Amino acid sequence: MSGAFLRGFLDRVACAILLSLYVALVAVIPLDLPRWILEPMYAVAKWLDLPVALLSHLRIPHISGIDLWFNACRSFIHPERVPLWHLKLSVPLYVLLFYVPALGRTIMSRVYTPPHGPLGQSSTSDTL
Repeated sequence: MSGAFLRGFLDRVACAILLSLYVALVAVIPLDLPRWILEPMYAVAKWLDLPVALLSHLRIPHISGIDLWFNACRSFIHPERVPLWHLKLSVPLYVLLFYVPALGRTIMSRVYTPPHGPLGQSSTSDTL
């Protein structure tokens, strides 16, 4: 593995952990903040939680995260372990989602290759 790939991967993992912790803390811990601060925080957490809620909504056994969209309750998770289960599901999901733009750029660059040289002409000179 190259150093750039490893650094990019570790950056994505760190961002995924921070986003997951943010959603877990805002959703689970009761915050004693004014309403004008708490509502935007909850709205951001809800939008960040959308991919996790969609994956949890598939009803895959023993895979669940914090669901702020569908209000699904999983009875097999003890309430104290909800943030841990959320992190187990959301961190890999966020890391995969962070690779989507790079994958899209790679695919688009291979599909839409520009013609060689100006006006579609060959860049090598064939005139003698």
